[in-house]
Amino acid sequence: MMDISNPNDALRILILEDTPTDAELMVDALHEAGLKFIMQRVETKDAFQLSLETFNPNIILADCKQQPSYDGGAALQLVRETHPEMPVVMVTGALGEEKAVELLKAGAKDYVLKGGLVRLAPAVRRALADERSARSRKAAELKYRRLFEAAKDGILILDAKTGLILEANPFLLELLGYAQDELIGKALWEIGALEHIVANQDAFLTLKNKKYIRYDNLPLETKDGRSIEVEFISNVYMTGDLESIQCNIRDITERRRLQLALENNERRFRGLIENASDLVCVVDQLGCITYLSPSSEMMTGYRPDEALGRRFIDFIHPDDLPAATAILATDPSSPPVLQRVELRFRHKTGHFQVLDAIANNRVDDPALLGVIVNARDITERKKIQADVEYKNSVLSTQQEASLDGILLVDDNGKIVSHNRRFIEVMQVPEALAAAGRDEPMLQFAMQQYAEPEAFLARVRHLYAHKEETSHEEIRMKDGRTIERYSAPVVGENAKYYGRVWYFRDITVRKRIQELLEHANRALRTLSACKAALVHALTESALLDSVCRLIVEKGGYRMAWIGIAEQDQDRTIRAVKEFGDDSHYLASVRFSWADTALGRGPTGAAIRTGAVQINQNLLTNSTLAPWREAAQRCGFQASIALPIKNASASPLVLTIYAGEPDAFGHDEVVMLGELADELGYGIEAVRTRTDRDRIALENLRADAALRKSLEDSIKAIANTVELRDSYTAGHQRRVAQLAVAIARQLKLSEDTIHSIDLAASIHDLGKISIPAEILVKPSKLSNIEFQLVKGHSQAGYDILKDITFPWPIAPIVWQHHERLDGSGYPQGLVGDQILLQARIVAVADVVEAIASHRPYRAALGIDAALAEIKRGSGTAFDSAAVDACEHLFTTAGFAFS
Repeated sequence: MMDISNPNDALRILILEDTPTDAELMVDALHEAGLKFIMQRVETKDAFQLSLETFNPNIILADCKQQPSYDGGAALQLVRETHPEMPVVMVTGALGEEKAVELLKAGAKDYVLKGGLVRLAPAVRRALADERSARSRKAAELKYRRLFEAAKDGILILDAKTGLILEANPFLLELLGYAQDELIGKALWEIGALEHIVANQDAFLTLKNKKYIRYDNLPLETKDGRSIEVEFISNVYMTGDLESIQCNIRDITERRRLQLALENNERRFRGLIENASDLVCVVDQLGCITYLSPSSEMMTGYRPDEALGRRFIDFIHPDDLPAATAILATDPSSPPVLQRVELRFRHKTGHFQVLDAIANNRVDDPALLGVIVNARDITERKKIQADVEYKNSVLSTQQEASLDGILLVDDNGKIVSHNRRFIEVMQVPEALAAAGRDEPMLQFAMQQYAEPEAFLARVRHLYAHKEETSHEEIRMKDGRTIERYSAPVVGENAKYYGRVWYFRDITVRKRIQELLEHANRALRTLSACKAALVHALTESALLDSVCRLIVEKGGYRMAWIGIAEQDQDRTIRAVKEFGDDSHYLASVRFSWADTALGRGPTGAAIRTGAVQINQNLLTNSTLAPWREAAQRCGFQASIALPIKNASASPLVLTIYAGEPDAFGHDEVVMLGELADELGYGIEAVRTRTDRDRIALENLRADAALRKSLEDSIKAIANTVELRDSYTAGHQRRVAQLAVAIARQLKLSEDTIHSIDLAASIHDLGKISIPAEILVKPSKLSNIEFQLVKGHSQAGYDILKDITFPWPIAPIVWQHHERLDGSGYPQGLVGDQILLQARIVAVADVVEAIASHRPYRAALGIDAALAEIKRGSGTAFDSAAVDACEHLFTTAGFAFS
């Protein structure tokens, strides 16, 4: 076997030849023809079969004569059975025509005589070309078959002459629901599913003549009754001498559904766009508006046709142009990116609106070729937002400026916010507050409060009763007092959003309040005791009242007053006490000696003369002798105040309170003032007792003097009566009526008494008038009348130098004066006349007119009342006139 070098593009030729020289001649002929190849020569069957498999030749050259071990004809048969595509060229020395035809029919591509090897290279080339052509055709057929069978469209192949179905691909069979044998060999119009395509032979002939038919959406019904829509395309073509028709059937049911859905979506989308309140705008690559939704007129004042073709940025506020230009950038190479920006858009009226705009670059979309701008008018929202931000800022500022600690918790127990003051007041670690959970905060608080269980129960109650508010004071373990206020955060429709807590450290305020309350109770005590000092009649009553008022008005637990005895033990004896319900004084002893029993506040106050304060009776070591009894009585603080007085035995006031640290500075000062006032009061009571004794003696002397004066007046009246009995009866009756008028006017008893005495002697001056004039039965002459008018002055002159405790002389002097100045002797007017004199004047006129006179008979009460009524308010006092009339007409008064 002969080998030749093997270049990459060389042919592989297998030569079946038992004569080496003949093989070399074939190789030379091929080289001379310019072929590049490698070859193997074999002689036997086994070698041939091996080379066929391992050498993988492109072509075989075989000698067709009988080989010693293997014949060329047998080799051709083997190749046709195992490698039917491989070309074989027979090379022989002599070959008859019949044998040549037999070989060609057996599959040889050609034959070449060894005497004419010049034909060998062309025969090889031709055989290889035929082989390539056959291989290409076979590949094409295979490809077609694969496409035919794998196609996702239905394919029918028809005989154009008969209309019989020659082939149907699997997709069509599945689409229509038929088996292969139900279609092959049947006419197109015989298939129920296809009868709508070609209803009869005439239609089929039309199809054949037109060479092409297309249906875009043809309704079909499958074998099982399903309705589908198909796209149908038919073409006539030649296959060799056979005219065939290919029908492509594409199922467009889903596409039609999607198309209809797309159309519906498009209509819906357009409806949304056309009716949306948001502005939708398309801006092309030149920045011009190519589309504007109808909502633009409502939002901007511009109709779409007024804005189309105009530049978008022409409507934008100058300060917002950089942002507007950025969102309109239309670089096709950049991927579409949604951009959001706020722009101020000029309304048609000239003002600017704030738009929230979203831009989408769709330059690459042939339907748009621009930027879609979707914008919403947020002008009002921005105003509200600014207002909310302002209010939030104010609230935040107020919250941080608040003197209260503020904690806001939502409905889920999450801490929403807290101010700095909350951290300070509640002494909360900042990390704990920042964690934002209510439960850890409660646990922390439990460790700070003096009564944690009560605090936790209250908090849980408030969380369970969301509508309740809360206001309480909480004591802390460190001694502070926190005022806490809580209220629900409720919105519209009574929606509960959470709870707000306010915390204020009122420790200082509480202390001031306690001191103020203590000072107030001391002030109340001092005020009440001062009143007692004024009204006390005896020293015992004064001391008793002071002790009682200290407890009842001041709110102290107990008060007692002790006196320093001068005995050997220098005992302090209680003289008055109040509030000693537990018999404290009976169970303890007090001394003012410098001993254990004398070093308490009470003894020290007497011994030193200074105020002694004990702020904690339970812890003060010097008060051990009295601690057990004090604890039993609820005493925790006390004050002892020395009472300064002129007595040889000192007094001390001791007051007990039910709380420690009870006596503040102001309270001590006022209680000290109380002790001083009590000392003064004791002295005043003692002085008052002496004064009252002297006053009683003076009163008795004054009464004797008054009786003497009254007796003198009665003696004068009796003297007048002895001279003129008529005048005496007149004075008595005038006094009777004047006293009744004064009582009707509710004057004081002392004033009424002065009226009675003065009226009884008001005509005393007539003692200087001759008797014959007083009893003259006829009218007096002018001289006589002037003498009579002088009796008022005469009576005043008689009485004026007598010292009366009442204005007797002025009343006598003025009883004939009149309000209008028409009276005598002084011609006084109005309030210049004493009230007593005005009353006596009314009584004098009424009695004179009603009674008998020497010169006329009595005229009666009616005439008398008529006379004073005529002069009421002008001559006579109107109140006195009304009272007099009431006495006679209503009260039943009558002279006696």
